[in-house]
Amino acid sequence: MRNQKGFSLLELMAVIILATTVLVPMLSGLIGNFEVNKRMHTRKAASSITLTTISAMDKVYFDNFANAYILRPLTEEPIVEITQEDCPDFTENEPSDYFVMDSNAVCDMIFTQQWNSIQFNEPGTFRIYLYPYYLSESQINDILALEDIPERVLSEVDSINPTDPDTTDEDVFRVTVWIQYDQETEQDIVSSGVITRE
Repeated sequence: MRNQKGFSLLELMAVIILATTVLVPMLSGLIGNFEVNKRMHTRKAASSITLTTISAMDKVYFDNFANAYILRPLTEEPIVEITQEDCPDFTENEPSDYFVMDSNAVCDMIFTQQWNSIQFNEPGTFRIYLYPYYLSESQINDILALEDIPERVLSEVDSINPTDPDTTDEDVFRVTVWIQYDQETEQDIVSSGVITRE
């Protein structure tokens, strides 16, 4: 007759406790790795979209691009914020031989970009800032005093070497693209570029 004695309750409890002490840290580490990978993937998407946006801005007919800044009310700050909700007409003065696209289509193309099915279309998470290449110290200080501009954008402006107040060139602009890619931890990314008439 075979011995049909099984595991005692105490032995089963010991196995469960040992398995739990080994598996819980492993599973926690695995879940943590998934979160880190997801955040890194989202950051890479945001970085790619910021750079693509600067490239897209460079393709806009320059006079229309410049008008987004030049035609603003003179009482406004020396920086213009462009969002999907408040996007200027980038096609108004295009010459007939230029690639014609409806202004809404230009804005939609910029603000609805996707990278590996990741998109940043929540209000306030994707902004473009346009300002002159040459900024005087007082203009830089005016921008730094603004409260509704993200800190990373202000840091970009703060890193600019001020120029003589009389130095102006309406054929050279800076464009800074800001994306908040993680709203839970308020992680954001910024890319800047220079747009010229040439």
